[in-house]
Amino acid sequence: MALVKCKECGSEISTKAHACPRCGAKIVRTSGCAKLLAVIFGFFVLLLIIGGTLPHSSPSTSPTTPTAATTPGGLSPADRETIRIEDEQRGGAETIVAAEEAVRRRLKDPDSAQFRDVQYGDSKKTGPAAYGFVNSKNAFGGYPGFQRFVSNGSTTLLEEEPSDNVTEAWRNLIAREITVWPSVLDGPAVPVVIDVKTLIGKSETEVEKILGAPSSRRMERNEPELSYRNEKVAVVFINGKADWITVSELSNVPFTPAAIGAIGLAAKTPPSFGNSNVIRWEPYNRYRDVSIFPSNDGKVDYIYVRAFTK
Repeated sequence: MALVKCKECGSEISTKAHACPRCGAKIVRTSGCAKLLAVIFGFFVLLLIIGGTLPHSSPSTSPTTPTAATTPGGLSPADRETIRIEDEQRGGAETIVAAEEAVRRRLKDPDSAQFRDVQYGDSKKTGPAAYGFVNSKNAFGGYPGFQRFVSNGSTTLLEEEPSDNVTEAWRNLIAREITVWPSVLDGPAVPVVIDVKTLIGKSETEVEKILGAPSSRRMERNEPELSYRNEKVAVVFINGKADWITVSELSNVPFTPAAIGAIGLAAKTPPSFGNSNVIRWEPYNRYRDVSIFPSNDGKVDYIYVRAFTK
């Protein structure tokens, strides 16, 4: 399968994927016709600019509503509630921007910050806030890995700090989103398509005995990736052992935490993150992470497992 670069995090992803397995960003595909129209439109705008025929808009004089990210303290409770409601209607965009800026100010190298799975939430204990994962360079210039954060723009909690506050705040924020999914313990069982537990840690020879001969082979970050069963299962062997496993073509499985039953796992604990683009456990028992990605119809596109290696 062909690879492209994720515009959000730069990871290599399959052209068949609907979302990036690393950061969860949705993949927008542009047709050749759309690209041609964009070029023609851009050329037309350029001609207008050169000819000086573009209209000049005057600054708006209409009153603006104060925002959560820019308004100083001293607002009445009614004004604060208005700001909260308007921000929530925009998906918490301003809260997220303010939170990411606040997180950067707490990092050793703010310019190196990499954000992933940032989500807006609101709970009784935290109020409106953003939560997600951030990775940045440490004092030695290396990336130690993603850590959780919770921030409302003024108060920021980082997982690396010696406190349990970030874990508690995270659980309060994500609880509302998790509860909208059907019960994963009482719902119908999902039939097993591939039991990844039988593959993880196995050699190429051992995996072939389970899945049959590979249908294709390529290199992924200088490690062999083999595809099996007509590209439905892809396995990256790191240090000679099956480590990264992707199971696709799960179009009959609903996009809920229970979907990991299709790969022989069970959703006995709540996901560490979830939204309309990805449901993720990080970690999942002894594995590094398990992520479920949706198709466009509310079903599962593919499930991705990283057992040992980032």
